[in-house]
Amino acid sequence: MRTAIRGAAPLAAVCAIALAGCGGGSGDESAQQAAQSYVDAHNSRDFNQLCDLLSDQFRRRLGGGSCPSLIAERTSGDAMRPLKLVSVRDHGGGATAMIQTTSASGAPVRLTLVFGQQGGSWRVTGF
Repeated sequence: MRTAIRGAAPLAAVCAIALAGCGGGSGDESAQQAAQSYVDAHNSRDFNQLCDLLSDQFRRRLGGGSCPSLIAERTSGDAMRPLKLVSVRDHGGGATAMIQTTSASGAPVRLTLVFGQQGGSWRVTGF
């Protein structure tokens, strides 16, 4: 079961990714707003927005320009479980978001997304 959760966490993060406006907004956007945008994009299966929420470096690690296709491919046939934003801790130049989803058995699973600033906007830099 632990392997299933460990495997589900990165997939959920990539799918959610997380992590709807985070990449193209103003410098006034908060880490809280960026994290909620991530959750909203995941829950609506908006893979283009999910990829826009990633830092350039993180997007390259996940597949670069083919990021939306990669997420769609990795989630085809799988139920994308809804995400819920639990909390966000802003650390000045970075932030962490605690997100909750469920495993296939229905047990709660907590994911941590790491956010950083890129060009004045909050972007997902890891999980």
